[in-house]
Amino acid sequence: MNVFDVVSRFVEQHVALFNVLHAASSAMSFIGWLVAIPVLMSAVARGRVESVKMGGLQMNFAQRQVEVAFSRATRQRAAKDRKPGERSQPTAELAKLNAIIERAFSPEDQANLVGKGILWVDDNPKNNENEAMALRRIGLDVDQVLSTEAGLEALRERPYDMVISDMGRGAENFAGYQLLDAIRSRSNPVPFIIYSAEGSKSEHQTAARQRGALGSTDYPHELLEMIVATLGEGLPVD
Repeated sequence: MNVFDVVSRFVEQHVALFNVLHAASSAMSFIGWLVAIPVLMSAVARGRVESVKMGGLQMNFAQRQVEVAFSRATRQRAAKDRKPGERSQPTAELAKLNAIIERAFSPEDQANLVGKGILWVDDNPKNNENEAMALRRIGLDVDQVLSTEAGLEALRERPYDMVISDMGRGAENFAGYQLLDAIRSRSNPVPFIIYSAEGSKSEHQTAARQRGALGSTDYPHELLEMIVATLGEGLPVD
């Protein structure tokens, strides 16, 4: 009798034992997943897990979080223009947004984006919490300050790769331009974007560019496109 026969006979004689062991193994696996899933979800929420690969499936949690945050910001922006009773969705904007995010997470652009510093000047940072969180998940280092003075001080302390500013702050209706002018007066060529209510109007876009800004917008997908095109390199701004 060979070894295979001996093993086969042992298994046949102890089927009940093996059934119990199999059931116990399945139960332990189930319990393991019950414990692992909440732990994994907590780690993802805290940004400690970027992606998980199971078999041929890979889930990029950072990219998904960026999609959710910018989609939320896009819908909030669209809601401001929505007429009473209208239920239209910003489909075109969301489609453009997803394409930009895909490019932002490409290996080439990630290599250029990760670690770049953005200074965001806005006296009401809650207005931009979705966008700022999403930019951080892309890998950008975003510092937020509340005033022109704080922004200029921050620029003295660190050579940022980009500045984003709102327009009106307090009694100053054109604080964004004042910040831009102050930066340019110091011969600082740092890329500058106006992100403010009504920033997409043609007169604001023209004035911003004439003063030396990359552009002006109130659309989240246009903001992200200008950021990725400038800091990620090689991505045209339409």
